[in-house]
This record gives sequence, structure tokens and C-alpha cells, in this order.
Amino acid sequence: LTLLADDGCGNVSEPFVSTYTFIDDTAPVFDLACQIDVVFTTEDGNVCPADATISLNEGDVITVNDSWTVGGVPILPLSGCVDDNCTADDDLNITVDDITVVDDGTCSRTITVTFLADDGCDNVSEPFAWNYTFIDDTGPAFRNNGIPDMGTYVVECDLPSGTWDPLIETADLTITDNCSDIDFAAITVELTQLYDGPCVNNLLTRWQQVWVVPDVCGNETTYTLFTEIIDTTPPAFTSVPADLAIEC
Repeated sequence: LTLLADDGCGNVSEPFVSTYTFIDDTAPVFDLACQIDVVFTTEDGNVCPADATISLNEGDVITVNDSWTVGGVPILPLSGCVDDNCTADDDLNITVDDITVVDDGTCSRTITVTFLADDGCDNVSEPFAWNYTFIDDTGPAFRNNGIPDMGTYVVECDLPSGTWDPLIETADLTITDNCSDIDFAAITVELTQLYDGPCVNNLLTRWQQVWVVPDVCGNETTYTLFTEIIDTTPPAFTSVPADLAIEC
């Protein structure tokens, strides 16, 4: 602003200049209510912790309208989570300042991503972090010739065989885990005889076996199998004596 002073007699002062400078020195602010600490579990169909990655990279610059994925899960944009006094939200530059991955073996993984907002006037927000944790909470899976949990295995009695063992052993089971190793040393099995004759409707004996199998992440699966030993084979002569004629 340039001012001149006039005394009414035709005398005018030298120009007098006043300068007013308006500066934006206020940084954008993230809404802390938007900060999240999300847990994704394998029981809900998410990936194993060791397979969880984030589609962002350190140094990426995004807008409040850009989305990304973590462990294949779409994440909503930052729209509505950051505000600036002078710059429109859509014009803010959001920088991925840091990505940290913390693993607990194969059992869990936490991915922390930290954002900074820049209003284009060299004003940078305080760091804003989101945490995504992936957990293996799924126990091992069993297979035994297609017999489901609480199913019944029926086997024909074969006592004459010297190697006949009608009960299923742990080694006979197919045990798998979705993400981690199986703690074979901690497997327990409880055997209970539920019936021991007499033979009724071909049923000789009935057994119950209950396996409890943990993985190294502490997830347990219980598998119960009933074994029925039946006898449907009639007796058979092993030899027939020759005909004998006897004189009366």
C-alpha cells in the first residue's frame, strides 16, 4: 500500500509504502479418530501372516482419494481424515514416510504405515500411523480316509491275523496346517472303550479316540473318531475229515 500526504497547498510528500505479507505457516492436521489398529485373522479368510504385504512403498506420494491394499484387503482412502486451514484436502500431498513390519514367527505380523501430509507451503503434519496385524488363529486340519470329525470307522474282525490292529494310529492320520508347523510332540490322544460285547447285530466292540493337535501358534484342533469292530464273517471249517463207513 503506497500513501501520499498533501498539505492542501500543493505540497505532496514522498511516497510512503506499507507492505502486508500473509503467510500460511500452519501444517495440516490428521484426525486422530481415524487412526486404526486392525486385526485380520485366518479364521476370517485372510492370508497367513507370512504372506501379508502392503501395496504402498516408503516414499510414495498419494492423495486423500487414493486407496491401497494390505494382505490383499482393500483399505479406504484418507479422505476426511486430514484437514488444512488453507489448502483443500484434495490438493494435499500425502507421503508414505515409513513402513515397519514386525513378525512373531509365522504366527503374527504387524505392518505399520506412517503418513505425513504436506500442504504445498512447506508445512508438514505430525506423523500419522495405521497398524495392520495379521494373526494365524486356525488350528490344524485332519483327514482320515474321508471320515469327518465324530465319524465312525468300521472294520471287520480279523483275530487270526498276527498283525491285526483295528485302531487308527496318529501316524495313519493326515494332519496339515494352514500357516505354521504342527507341534507333533504335543499331540495327545485319549482312547476309551465304549462297548465290549456281546456280539449284537454283528457289533463286537466300539472305541472312541480323541486327538488334540496343536500348531506352534497355540491353535488346537480336536478330532474324534469312533471305531466299530464288527463280525460279519461266518465260521469256516479248516479241514473236512474223509468219509467213514462203519459196519453196523
